[in-house]
Amino acid sequence: MVPQHLSEAKERYVAEGPKGLVYINAGGATALATFLSSRWEVTALREPILTGVGVLLFGVAVASSIYLARHYAFVIGHSRTPQFWYVLANRVMPPLALGAFLTGMGWVLRGLWLIDV
Repeated sequence: MVPQHLSEAKERYVAEGPKGLVYINAGGATALATFLSSRWEVTALREPILTGVGVLLFGVAVASSIYLARHYAFVIGHSRTPQFWYVLANRVMPPLALGAFLTGMGWVLRGLWLIDV
């Protein structure tokens, strides 16, 4: 039997975890868009920053859909495929959203590293 305080902590993590992923991806996309608007005249910066914003917005979409996949895992709990939705919501989508953040920011840093402004 799992102690009560640990099950409450796990419930809190499951409920609050995707919010954090949405916040970091959306915040990163907003920061990059703001930076791009101040440096629009430098054409070499446009491609890496716009690509980074697109990847971060993909991360927002993935992190936001974690709740949908969890809902499907709960609703389809008595059918043949609840395990698929559970694994998708808890094992695949969170690392994918975090990877989108790291990839988007890395893409921008790589682009800034390779150009001479």
